[in-house]
Amino acid sequence: MDDKIYFIRDNEQQIPVYDFIKAMDPDAPINPTHNFELLKARRLKMYDKAEQEYIAERTINRVEAGDLEKSVLYYGWLKNELQIIAQWLSDTYPNGEKKRIKTSSAIQMEILKYERYVKTEMERIEELVNGRSDESISKNAGIPPHLFEFDPAQCQYLYGKLTKDGHFLPEKTNQTHFNYVFGGGLYPEDFKPLRWNRSKQAIGELILLLTRKPSISRGKKRNARNLFLKNNKTIGELSNPKKGEPTKDYGILEEIAKSINTRSV
Repeated sequence: MDDKIYFIRDNEQQIPVYDFIKAMDPDAPINPTHNFELLKARRLKMYDKAEQEYIAERTINRVEAGDLEKSVLYYGWLKNELQIIAQWLSDTYPNGEKKRIKTSSAIQMEILKYERYVKTEMERIEELVNGRSDESISKNAGIPPHLFEFDPAQCQYLYGKLTKDGHFLPEKTNQTHFNYVFGGGLYPEDFKPLRWNRSKQAIGELILLLTRKPSISRGKKRNARNLFLKNNKTIGELSNPKKGEPTKDYGILEEIAKSINTRSV
């Protein structure tokens, strides 16, 4: 059993898979099916608690928590699970190396089984919500769709670069809110748009550089207005940056984008 592979994080501490399984059931046999079931049961137990808190809060505020709202909550939680799974696999494969998974490695196989389960659940919810996409599910719940789906390590890198010296974003920018904008996942109920310290055009330049496309999609232009503030006001709908007239920040943003894209897995 490889005790260097981790997949459960409790109170910011990493618990080795082997220790986690033994803690759950000291007499449990260590085999692939049993490991997967334990992992799934533990994670779903965490979701059940989050859902109960969500319903209780909405009840206090006299806001209905119907099937659609609960589906959106569950869908967001599943998206967040995919990010966590990406981190587990990143821990398993240092430096993002794509090594062949050995069938004899029970731990790695269980992580991938859980990943398949999560993706299947997401597809099931999309079908339940009248075949709506991720973005339309968010929109129906009044949630501003996120811009990117970078993994946790990439979000951490971006956060460090964009908040450095408060140049693009304040140094104390809420990292959970930042991670939603750039990584997606579970929508923070207290979400507040990110305070952008540079020009509106610089936001457009950042989006273009990160997507590596010649123009900003209509969806991203529309979505960005609810995700950023400039001088305490929404930035409004973005337009494509002026060709041949880059901002003074373009060079810095270009270097950041190059680095983040080389980290893509």
